[in-house]
Amino acid sequence: LTLVLVVILLYLSMQGWPQTLLVLSSLPFAVAGSVWLLSYMHYNLSTAVWVGLIAVAGVAAETGIVMVVYLDEAFARYMREGRILVPADVDAAVIEGASARVRPLLMTVATTVLGLLPLLWESGVGADVSARTAAPVVGGLWSCMVLTLLVLPAGYTMWRRGQVRRAMPVAALANTEAVDPAQTPGLAEASTLVPREQEPSPVDAGATVASEDPPATPSSTKPDSEVSS
Repeated sequence: LTLVLVVILLYLSMQGWPQTLLVLSSLPFAVAGSVWLLSYMHYNLSTAVWVGLIAVAGVAAETGIVMVVYLDEAFARYMREGRILVPADVDAAVIEGASARVRPLLMTVATTVLGLLPLLWESGVGADVSARTAAPVVGGLWSCMVLTLLVLPAGYTMWRRGQVRRAMPVAALANTEAVDPAQTPGLAEASTLVPREQEPSPVDAGATVASEDPPATPSSTKPDSEVSS
């Protein structure tokens, strides 16, 4: 029931299933990093470990939401400015939106990991519980950072490229009449290669008319010299 509520809240906040699925895809990667560190430190599942897993899942969802919001804003701005005409133009918008999240994400991961690292080597009363709570968070944040910076923008690019590719034929058909060949070098060059019927010049037209006249028949009358003789 809790997971269903989380999905519904994500859908309401992201206003679309593709964005919601992109955010939810960060959870398995974060949990994978937690499991790797737990296996390396030979920790079994316990209540403390589950607390750490829930914490790292929340942080992963938060970073994923912020990344998708930044990508949506960059894509919407490029669309308003008319800078996305082909699927390859989506890459520039994604790079701009993702690069704005590099420093905040690195600061979030660094401060959290540096704050929890002493708990992994603490020796004292309750050290076992605190270490098992901090280990999933430390391992999950590193894998979540890699996902948020690399995998999430790549998935977003594939989705937006598909949208632009599906919208291209309609836009091209609507803009065919508005395209000026003189302003489009490729179109102007292509138009010069198309053979056209040349209109005959006045000289050629006269020569053609003259050639079409029937030949003059020889006269049956004799010259005056022959008549006089």
